[in-house]
Amino acid sequence: MLEGFLRFIYDLILPSSQLQWLAIIGLVLLFWGKIDWAKKVFILLLVLFFVYGTPWLSNSLIDRLENYHPPLTGELLEELQLNNVHRLTIESKTDLSSRSELELESESELQQIQSAQAFSLAVEDNGVYQNQDKALHANPIRIVVLGAGHSPDPRLAYTQMLGESVSMRLIEGIRLYHALPGSKLVTSASAVYGELSQAEALRRAAISLGVDEGDISTQDTPRNTCEESRAFAQVHPEGTFVLVSTSALHSRRAVMLFQKQGMDAVAAPAMYVRKINPDRPPRSFHRQLIPRLERVDRLESAIKEIVGYRWDKRTC
Repeated sequence: MLEGFLRFIYDLILPSSQLQWLAIIGLVLLFWGKIDWAKKVFILLLVLFFVYGTPWLSNSLIDRLENYHPPLTGELLEELQLNNVHRLTIESKTDLSSRSELELESESELQQIQSAQAFSLAVEDNGVYQNQDKALHANPIRIVVLGAGHSPDPRLAYTQMLGESVSMRLIEGIRLYHALPGSKLVTSASAVYGELSQAEALRRAAISLGVDEGDISTQDTPRNTCEESRAFAQVHPEGTFVLVSTSALHSRRAVMLFQKQGMDAVAAPAMYVRKINPDRPPRSFHRQLIPRLERVDRLESAIKEIVGYRWDKRTC
């Protein structure tokens, strides 16, 4: 009861709700002939629209959230790859010492182990392993693709059922899956309408994009990120190393929730609201003074993440 009331109040004070209510109140006052009061309301509406719709406030909040965790590219991805190969090499040496090559499950398994060993030895010869104590200790590395909406239209391929945000999360998850030998995908989120859960739609989409069916597991019941982190913790031991593939704006909250469940979580930011194009000339100052509705939406998304972080940190 209390949570529902708080959510109602929260929805009322969001930027878009403020603008909508002010517009309605102003029109009602005009209808009643309260011209002076209506003018004051519309002036306040214009001031707030300028504050919310110009880029400075929304961009500052979005940049703070999206840059909280860096993207897993360049040196960060190389470190993950090297540490993962190091882990695979240690495991494979132990495995080979206890089993003959004829006992290996398949020729591909042997080739994977030998490739990992060869790469590891080459890296060690170049002196790259200076911080072996930072080697990833999960077995195997888990890559969780968090849900963000889908439409189970039976006419469409599973990849086409996914919304833009969750599609980017899946792409990032598959990229890391291929970059980290031996890693596993975990798709997540329940069904909103119908019987096909988002986790299952993501699983089938990933298989259609070349991921081994045996390398994917699903979490079909979670309805939000808090429940996704809890569902993961129910089947994985404390300290499991997990890459959380989610929108960059959401990564701070998502990683916090997985860490609260005892996981060794690292963000894998997948979709950025603010992308930097160094070749694009900066917009003129007067153009930035023009408020836009899309900036109000961006600001609202950032506010939701900030409030959601505080709320989930206290309640999840």
